Amino acid sequence: MVLEKKHTARVFVQNLKLSVGSGTRIMFWEDQWVGNFTLKDKFTSLFSISTQQTALISTMGWFEGQVWKWALAWKRELVQYEVQLVKELTALISAHHPLPNQEHILYWKDKREFKAKVLH
Repeated sequence: MVLEKKHTARVFVQNLKLSVGSGTRIMFWEDQWVGNFTLKDKFTSLFSISTQQTALISTMGWFEGQVWKWALAWKRELVQYEVQLVKELTALISAHHPLPNQEHILYWKDKREFKAKVLH
């Protein structure tokens, strides 16, 4: 029964999509906001050297006019393979950024209506 509940919870979460909004409540590394994974899990080595491990998305950059500029910071100078990982991370997050004065929204991925069913 416990395994069934964990599976159900995992499937439920995997079918949700998060719209970032202002980014004031979403953790950059630890929340799933760009896919079915956390950036912490996908870029483990970068997470380990980030100075922003507990940062919210809204604190990970700034707006220049209407354009969001990501500002990732590291504990040390990056080695060559990490530079490549940062390029991959930057490419991944470039299409996702905070939207000023908007709340984040959680919705079902395929945009169908979601209804909870009471189980007895």
